[in-house]
Amino acid sequence: MRMSEADTLAGFGMYSRFAAGGKQSFDWNERLSASVIYLSVFDREESVTDEQQITEPLRNNVVAGLLRTSSGGLNAELELARSDAVGEVQGRGTAFRAKLELERDWRNRVSLEYVSSEPDYYSAGTYEYEPGEHTLALDYSYRPNERFSSSGWVRTGRSFDSRSYLAENEYELKVYSRAELTWAVNEGTARTYVVGRYDRSPRVTYDYSYAYGALGGTWRRGRTHILGNVSWSGVRSPDETDTWSASGDIKHELLQNRWTARVAARWTAGSGAETDYTRSHYTFETRWDFGPVDLEVEYWLIDREDRADPSRSYTEHVVTLDVGHTF
Repeated sequence: MRMSEADTLAGFGMYSRFAAGGKQSFDWNERLSASVIYLSVFDREESVTDEQQITEPLRNNVVAGLLRTSSGGLNAELELARSDAVGEVQGRGTAFRAKLELERDWRNRVSLEYVSSEPDYYSAGTYEYEPGEHTLALDYSYRPNERFSSSGWVRTGRSFDSRSYLAENEYELKVYSRAELTWAVNEGTARTYVVGRYDRSPRVTYDYSYAYGALGGTWRRGRTHILGNVSWSGVRSPDETDTWSASGDIKHELLQNRWTARVAARWTAGSGAETDYTRSHYTFETRWDFGPVDLEVEYWLIDREDRADPSRSYTEHVVTLDVGHTF
C-alpha cells in the first residue's frame, strides 16, 4: 500500500504493507478544535521479494493528540504523539510539534514550526523529520499584487542519530527562496525569476556547504515562446566543485495548433579539484498535428569535452520519431 504524507506527526507512511487508522475531531467553537489520531501499521516482509524488502517495524502503533486554535489570520497548532514499534525496529518514543502561522490568504502567509522527537520515536513513515531530530522551520509566501510573488523557507536543526555525521553541538542550515516578476513587454507577457539555495552541514571531519543561484525568464507573444536561464552552483567540502550553465529555448507555431518548431541549447561547465569539463546540448524539434495523428521529429546533438578524464569525452547524435495522438 502506498500512502501520501499527512500534516501531523502521526503522518501516514510513504511505504507500508497494510495500515489502519482513525481520527476523531472535537470542535468546541469556531476558534478551537482538537483531534485524536490513531494509526497502526503492519509490515509483512515476506509478502515481497528479498530485493524489495525494507527495514521497518513489523508492527507500529501511533497515538497523537492535536489541538488547533485560530484568531483572525493567526493560527496555532500543538501536537503530542507517542509510538510503539515492535519487530525488526523496536522502541517507544514521544514527539512534539508546535506551529504558529499568520495567514492573510493562501498567497500571503508566514509560519514557524518546531518539531522535537526522541530517537526511539517512529512516525509510521513521515519523512519530513527524522526520529531523534530537533528542527525549526520558517516558511513564507508573499504576493502583494498580480505582478510580483515570492516564497521560500529556512530550516535549521540536528539529528541525534549517530549516522547523521554532524559535529557535536552543531546544527544544519538550509535556506531556499524564489521571486518572480511579470510584466508586459512589446505586446507580449514576460516573466523573470530569481532562485537561491544554500545548505550547510558541519560534519565531524569537515564542513559541507552547497550554494545555488539562478536567473531566468520567459517571454510569450502570440504563437512564439522564448525561455532563457543562467545558473551557478558550488560545493564546498574537501573537494570543491563549481558548475555553470546557460540555456535558451525558442518555440514557435508556424501554423496555429497544427505545426510547431522548436530550437533549444544548453551549455554546462564544471571545474574543481577533480572536475574540468564542458558539455553542450542542442535540440531541434518539429511537430505536426494531422487531426487523428500527431507526428513529432526530434534531433539531439550532445558534445562533452572532459579535460580531467578524456575517456569520458563523447559526441552523441540522437534522432527520435514519435507517432501518436494527444488526448
